[in-house]
Amino acid sequence: MYYRHELAVYTTRTMARMIAAQPAGHQNYLYAQCFRFAADGMRLLLLLLMLSLLFFPNSRLFAADAYTLLGTKTFLLTEHYQVENNSDQPITNVTIRLLAGATDKPTSPVSLGASLYQQRIAFLVKPNFTSTVCDKLGNVLGYIKLGTIAPGEHRDVTMQKLVRNSNIRFASDIDTLRPDYVTLLADPLNAPLMQFVKPSLHIESDSPKILADVLHLDPTKSAVAMARDIFTAVNTKLTYDTNPIYSHQGAVNALHTRRGVCADFAAIFVAYCRAMHIPARVVDGYWLDETVLPTMRRNIPMNVTPHLHAWPEFFLPDVGWIPAEPTSMMTMDGSRVPDYHHFAALPVNERHFICAYGLEIEHAADFSIRYNKQTWDASCTFKLVEQTATWVNDDVNKLE
Repeated sequence: MYYRHELAVYTTRTMARMIAAQPAGHQNYLYAQCFRFAADGMRLLLLLLMLSLLFFPNSRLFAADAYTLLGTKTFLLTEHYQVENNSDQPITNVTIRLLAGATDKPTSPVSLGASLYQQRIAFLVKPNFTSTVCDKLGNVLGYIKLGTIAPGEHRDVTMQKLVRNSNIRFASDIDTLRPDYVTLLADPLNAPLMQFVKPSLHIESDSPKILADVLHLDPTKSAVAMARDIFTAVNTKLTYDTNPIYSHQGAVNALHTRRGVCADFAAIFVAYCRAMHIPARVVDGYWLDETVLPTMRRNIPMNVTPHLHAWPEFFLPDVGWIPAEPTSMMTMDGSRVPDYHHFAALPVNERHFICAYGLEIEHAADFSIRYNKQTWDASCTFKLVEQTATWVNDDVNKLE
């Protein structure tokens, strides 16, 4: 059986041989007819394309055409943990659980764990995981059995991820897409997507205030245009404030106080998207902005703990999860203006590294611990010692 392009070549060659076998007087006529039919075919194709754009303006824009990846590079993300027995007695049957992070692979028809701008190439944890599970948000949780830890002894745990990370810019065409989210979410194959239109911890999309506010958004706009309106409000009306009474308090608190940190900016954006039935999620990771990224040097680890960050993404069918960075501030003539360079785009002078998805991760920390007492107490500590990002050569593709 021929593939389509092989069939076309075979057909063309066969027609040429048939024409060549005809008397000389007929050959020019037959060639002219072939060219005329080809020209008619092209005109018909163009006409059908124009009619499809006229009558079906919401036709699919495939992901490959919807965005451009820029400045793709390879990075090694490392997390170093330490478990220590502070008691005067051995602790037995110690098992720890680590948040290994985003799968970076499609885990369902709506690709919950997939990212357009970061792909995991290799993963290594020492000691090895004895088992892993994937949570509903697309994160991998791994378990490590450490056995017995003697008094005063400590154990080191190192987790490394080799990732290919890019900046991204989306085509303006995505503004014309008007997905039918009701039909999308009604499809049983897309059931995992339902959690991203429901309220959850710190993302109170069912708040009366939020539900009242979304009534003022224009429902006739495209999904991207509505998300941009939400971005504009969050980006220009919230003030970044690390005071504990404002930080990490969630969407409703940020709505009332108009203050918070990156997690609150992301939570309120996601809450409003969900209230408009646009699937949205929070991403946890690191943000190296335009003041930090230039200091990174190849093969030299950079401490990224001070750059822990959260940002939102919203889902557009046939395109994927689209990032936004509402925390980035821009002023003009002393007044706040929307920073659209950070909507549906991650600029080339910075980096966003994905570690995990969701403010609503069920465990409060990136790790948990259990041992023979089945409870956690001060006799055993588990701490994060260091988090680094290293820009490595692009030919690095495995970890040892």
